[in-house]
Amino acid sequence: MVVVLHAKDGIVQSKESWALVHRGDIGQTVARFVSEHYADRMPPALILSPTPMVDSVSAWLHERRGSSVEVRVPHRGDLATLRKLADQNAEVQIDKRSTRQSGSLEQRSADDGAALLGLESLDHIVCFDMAQLQGDEKVGACVVLRNGRPSKKEYRTFIVKQDVKDDLRMMTEVVERWLKRQEEWPDLLLLDGGQTHLSYIDSMLQEHGVGDRFHLAALAKREETLHRRSADPMILDRMGRVIVHARDEAHRFVNSYHRKRRSKRSLKDPLEEIEGLGAKKLQALIRYFGGRKEIVHASREQLQQVPGIGPALAGRIRQHLRHEL
Repeated sequence: MVVVLHAKDGIVQSKESWALVHRGDIGQTVARFVSEHYADRMPPALILSPTPMVDSVSAWLHERRGSSVEVRVPHRGDLATLRKLADQNAEVQIDKRSTRQSGSLEQRSADDGAALLGLESLDHIVCFDMAQLQGDEKVGACVVLRNGRPSKKEYRTFIVKQDVKDDLRMMTEVVERWLKRQEEWPDLLLLDGGQTHLSYIDSMLQEHGVGDRFHLAALAKREETLHRRSADPMILDRMGRVIVHARDEAHRFVNSYHRKRRSKRSLKDPLEEIEGLGAKKLQALIRYFGGRKEIVHASREQLQQVPGIGPALAGRIRQHLRHEL
């Protein structure tokens, strides 16, 4: 476990941690981590390390920063205390992982996923998926996994409000609506999609100022390829089974909801879709004509004989029923 403490004037500002596969040599493990960690961020002027850094890495850090980077292995004083604090944090994280790994298979899958992605934990995943059929019944849904298990009480469904047909804008609307109601951030926000979905949603999150609150990824069905911010695409293996499970569950849930919506719509009375024809006026029509079949064959003038049905509404009823026929 590697823990990075970001400190200013000796005061810790933030903490990050990653689970790594240790190859037996601390120097090589630290050097590899440093080169990956600072590949997409600016190195600080001072780095406190548990072991001396090889010259090639030190030179690379200097080049990345554009000025000197001092790598120090402190043995006493405030800097030594700060580095010891990082050690203690790493030991706590190792203990937590050991405790979790002795638990359920679901928790182990969450821990494996965290290790694969280099995250402190993957105990809270939210995954989004969308569904539509030829632009009809546009819906979205999100599922939640807690400790590798579906938390069905937290599942949510959404009806897309915008008059859009492309999957990207539909998902952006749905995730934005979810975002505004959150009181707790997940470890990972997962999207069913590829790099384009990732870019769209990441841009929206940045606009809302929450882009750094949680990790974001998109899982494409093609070869189970995971796309992440500032990282190369990754084809998931068994270590990423909790991520695949989250995507598959979101896909199942949104399609189930979509089928229910389509089924409900197919059973809906066509008359209920007419603007201005509420329940009372509909009942008045049925009572006057004796049934829906008679309404279908009624003329505009006959419809106007029903209390509450004026010329405009009678015209809309005839036009709508003509279209249905």
